[in-house]
Amino acid sequence: LIDDVRDLDVARGRQLDLIGAQYNEPRGKADDSFYRVMIRSKIMTNKGDSSVNGLLSMIYLSLGVEKSPIEIKSVVGEPNTIVINNIPLNWSKNEWERDYIIARIIASVSAGIRVDSVSFMDRSKGVLNVTGLTTNTFTYHVTGGS
Repeated sequence: LIDDVRDLDVARGRQLDLIGAQYNEPRGKADDSFYRVMIRSKIMTNKGDSSVNGLLSMIYLSLGVEKSPIEIKSVVGEPNTIVINNIPLNWSKNEWERDYIIARIIASVSAGIRVDSVSFMDRSKGVLNVTGLTTNTFTYHVTGGS
């Protein structure tokens, strides 16, 4: 029972706050579900693996999404710039959560590397919604199969 309250996947409320405090990750306005994402992303970032594989692992393990659709590519003509595409969006309930993950991604890349854009994909209800952040925010809606 004691192990249950220390388990990130089981802890709730105050117990989850105590786990977050161990990693210096304040809850802010996050509910328990997203706070677990925040803590997982902080744990992964603290491991210090800022390689492409480390960044990819931080994203998919923190969010609990499939790794296969996520792409990390360098920008042609800008060798120290990357774009991150196709992060599944099923974990997110609002823009604040997406902004948090974008900030965590930017903070997790190697020194001297710039993140040009991050895009998310939502394939729920037969609608493909791609949102991303670059200099401008863009949204595409494509109706059709999932």
